[in-house]
Order: sequence, then structure tokens, then C-alpha cells
Amino acid sequence: MAHSTVPVKKRKRKKPYTRSQLGVARWQTKIPRKTKLITIRVIDGAIVLDSANHRVRVHRNGSNQVGWTCPDGLFVVHFGKNGSPFDTVMFAAPKNKSITSGACNPSAPLGAYHYAIWVWADPAGPPLFLDPIVDVEDGGMIQHGGDES
Repeated sequence: MAHSTVPVKKRKRKKPYTRSQLGVARWQTKIPRKTKLITIRVIDGAIVLDSANHRVRVHRNGSNQVGWTCPDGLFVVHFGKNGSPFDTVMFAAPKNKSITSGACNPSAPLGAYHYAIWVWADPAGPPLFLDPIVDVEDGGMIQHGGDES
């Protein structure tokens, strides 16, 4: 008696995923990002950033992100007036720790995003306040205070 054989279908080799199949958020995680770290200092009872004009430029291509750190106290960064160009509106970190924004949302409208910084340099006292800006542009590198990094 002869054994019957069942034909085996050859499997097609999987093609790499395209950007649209992965989804924007998952696709962005594969891009190495450059982080521009902004140091928040408290000098003579006022918040001082390491930028002359308090502006940071980020681009929607996902290749960069913003980071904040404050060696002088607990701080909170909050985007609220016209939304956030990132996936969240609030970032917070304790003294001497940093927090990063992640990539800019590719669907964020171009323009300036005001955000607020609160710093608690004295745990018993009121927080200090500053209102800097993040500019969202297309392509390129982060620029901070007019310097490329």
C-alpha cells in the first residue's frame, strides 16, 4: 500500500514592516534621538535657563527630544495654553534627576508652544515660575538658543 503525501504549501517570506503598518509611535522608537538637555537653575530666587532667549526648537521627524533637569529642586514642566507637541502635557522630576519629552508628535501643528516651569527650591516655600517656549518645525536638528547641537 502506498502512502499518500499531502502537498505542503511554501510559506512566503515576510517582508519588513512599513512605517504605516508599525504605526507612528512604534516607528519613532526605532529612531535614535538626540536630546537637548535644558538645565533649570534657581539663582537669587528666580528661575534661570541655560538659554539666552528661552526657546527650544524641535522637529516633527522624531529624531530629537527635549530633556529638563534641575539641580536646585523638584520641578514640573506643563504644556497647557495651546497644548503639547509631545504625547503628554506634564513632566516632573525630583532634584538632580532629568526627564525627557520623547519625540515630537508628527501631527503636531507647526508653531510655538508655551509651557510653564515650576520649581520648588525650598520645600516649605512657594514654587517659582517661568514661561518659556518650544518651537515645532519640520526636519533638521534641535536648536537651543540659536546654537545647533
